Amino acid sequence: MKKYTPNIQSLGTGTTFKEVSKAVIEKFEIPVPPMEEQRRIAAILDQADGLRRKRKEAIRLTDELLRATFLDMFGDPVTNLKGWDVYLLDHVTQKVTDGEHLNPQFIDKGIPMVMANNVRASGITFDDVKYVSIADHEKFTKKCNPEVGDLLLVSRGATIGRSCLVEAENAFCLMGSVILIKVDNSKALSGYLSGCFSQANFMNQLTKTSGASAQQAIYLKDLKKTKIPIPPYPLQKNFCQIYNQVSITRKKYLNAQFYTENLFNSLLQRAFHGEL
Repeated sequence: MKKYTPNIQSLGTGTTFKEVSKAVIEKFEIPVPPMEEQRRIAAILDQADGLRRKRKEAIRLTDELLRATFLDMFGDPVTNLKGWDVYLLDHVTQKVTDGEHLNPQFIDKGIPMVMANNVRASGITFDDVKYVSIADHEKFTKKCNPEVGDLLLVSRGATIGRSCLVEAENAFCLMGSVILIKVDNSKALSGYLSGCFSQANFMNQLTKTSGASAQQAIYLKDLKKTKIPIPPYPLQKNFCQIYNQVSITRKKYLNAQFYTENLFNSLLQRAFHGEL
């Protein structure tokens, strides 16, 4: 079915949006090799798929490790049972702003425009990214200039509340669905704030400020007034060291996941070309 997805899509009908009826699917023809050959191919693909699942689980566990380490060191940032001093986010940051609100002119190659779907817990992904001109990039970054160490936060849409630290050194700009948080490192560390934003209770409290509108959103004015417990600087630094070590491990897992995804897709193609 994956191999023939483009063929199936071409059979879709409709004006507002295309759909494929049950009758069309039932009449769609597919090649069916002998059962013994199906079992042989399935066994090979199952092994490759097993590798994919293990890599994904390893990445998930590294994220869980960071969240658990944060809670162990600092406690829940909402209840703040350890009694850390509390400040507004605006007090411990240099800038809190969002990206471009007007739709820019996209081009085939240029400077990446990072949107909500490009912000992942593991960092920015530049897969399926759109591009803008150097001139537009310079214009956009006068207001919103993402740099290494900044914190990005998705402000609306299906992945509202997802956040990550900027580790990419290449130039890029942001769309309005992504908020840029520049931390004042004399008052807090970005790795510590990233740990706060990864906690479910903290994000649930933050998204409640969006109200009951049709589409939830995190607004800059509310975000700046968000209360953040700030523990002693040495303790933040200890957490950031752990954060960096886990991030290195996570990158290795991500690279391995990329390899296993390519391996699985390659085997899939070979199988349906009779080369497996």
